[in-house]
Amino acid sequence: LGSFIAMILAAPGCDRNNTEPEDKMVTKVLYAVNSDTKTSLQGKDVVWEYGDTVSCVALYEDYRLDASRYALYSNIRPTEMDGSRAKIEVTLGSAFTPKFIIYPSSGQIRYSADGTLDIPVPESYTMIQGNIPKASNIAVGMVEQDNVFMKNAMTLTKFEVDYPEGTDPEKEGIKQIVVSSNGGEPISGFMSYDPVESKVTSTDGSNKLYLYLPEDETYFPEGVYYFPLPSMTLTQGFNLNLTRMDELVA
Repeated sequence: LGSFIAMILAAPGCDRNNTEPEDKMVTKVLYAVNSDTKTSLQGKDVVWEYGDTVSCVALYEDYRLDASRYALYSNIRPTEMDGSRAKIEVTLGSAFTPKFIIYPSSGQIRYSADGTLDIPVPESYTMIQGNIPKASNIAVGMVEQDNVFMKNAMTLTKFEVDYPEGTDPEKEGIKQIVVSSNGGEPISGFMSYDPVESKVTSTDGSNKLYLYLPEDETYFPEGVYYFPLPSMTLTQGFNLNLTRMDELVA
């Protein structure tokens, strides 16, 4: 193939969707207070980044009698970010209590009566040299009083593109990478996540993930890249299929 990839496994105003009537809206102020959230890399530190958005799943006051009664509030922008700490203001119906914060924001998140969250997992990412793709590394936090304790639902994989001496990247450079789970387990589509146990319970969708070129590039420049996969066991691991500029695939 004329290229080398080394891989290292690394540690793992708002819109409202609500069918319940309310006669009053209130604002709850929450704080993400721990360092598990990984939205952007700054050197060796992993921090919140301005422009990040989250969703909030809020439960109705008598949800124990009917767990399907919940509200989803999306496109919430954390503020007052300081490294791994962020302030989150949620405006919601007075009959609802914020229960879970999910990064990144999505209007497709669903809460099930068994207590799990169904969260969409993208089928492709635009890669960023030396950083995590935007809005890719899904994290879920449980709300306890006014604190949110975020846990990563994804595992980051780090790989490096290094072309051998004499390679002509215009002809032999990598233009697309497809990640495939060898055992057929879905790695994009949707995942069910248990926020109490902090674990992925199942996935549904495709066993492929497409990694596209960084913006304004015609081939992958040499350097380090990251992509996330749901934090689950892949029985036979995964494989990277590389397409070169000359259409050769390996």
